[in-house]
Amino acid sequence: MFLAGIGFEYKLKTSNFYANISQAYRPVLFSDITPPATTDVIDENLQDANGFNADLGYRGSFFDFINFDVSTFYIQYNNRIGTIRRFIDDDPAKATYQYRTNLGTSANKGIESYIDLNISNALKMNNEFGDLNLFATLAFINAEYVDFKTTSITGTVPNVIIKEVNLKNNKVEFAPRQIHNIGLTYSLKGFSTTMQTRISSEVFSDATNTEIANSTGTIGKIDGYQVYDLSMEYKFLKNYNFRLSINNLTDIEYATRRAGGYPGPGLIPSEGRTVNLGIGIKL
Repeated sequence: MFLAGIGFEYKLKTSNFYANISQAYRPVLFSDITPPATTDVIDENLQDANGFNADLGYRGSFFDFINFDVSTFYIQYNNRIGTIRRFIDDDPAKATYQYRTNLGTSANKGIESYIDLNISNALKMNNEFGDLNLFATLAFINAEYVDFKTTSITGTVPNVIIKEVNLKNNKVEFAPRQIHNIGLTYSLKGFSTTMQTRISSEVFSDATNTEIANSTGTIGKIDGYQVYDLSMEYKFLKNYNFRLSINNLTDIEYATRRAGGYPGPGLIPSEGRTVNLGIGIKL
């Protein structure tokens, strides 16, 4: 498999413009042909995926307190592998199952950005008060299908009509429109601490963009969430350090995926508050 790509960079004094475009290839993986649940079915004619990605951005630093990187991107994904809901024996009178196959073509486009602001340097504070940094990574994403032919049903049994439809403009499953990480770091001599929040918007769990979860919870929209994390480190006696980290500080209940079988079926909750405590020695 031969993949081509090209990129360029134009340097200024303390910043630069850059652009890249390259082909992409994703073979069928073992995990793609292994059903996650006994009720799921894998397409025996599953094909490799391919496409390309491109980005254009501007990055650099200004003064002695700002570092940044802002870029726009476009990703085309052909023969995308995903999951749709189908009827057993194509009979609407029977139950449905999850079918993993090549769904069609999708396009992901958006803006990604990173900024690090040293507040202490910006305010010209004395270093004896420590360093205070504000950082943020912000991503705004629009992931949609541009070609996705499937079937839909109308009516009720026995007067059911099955017809072919194209789910063009449907949102790609498990692709949030916003993913943000925003935090604040303070350090003084051997002590440092960071508080950050992780924000993710709602997602669909299937390519047909089912809004309301079914009775087993295997499909349906998954709500967005906002989680806070706290970490601290203290270095002492040159070679020793003490670390504390608390993930999901406020013990928020949230989920990021659904499962058709074990450990489901249904909505799979993420971890609650977790605390890690450690002591390190450098020899």
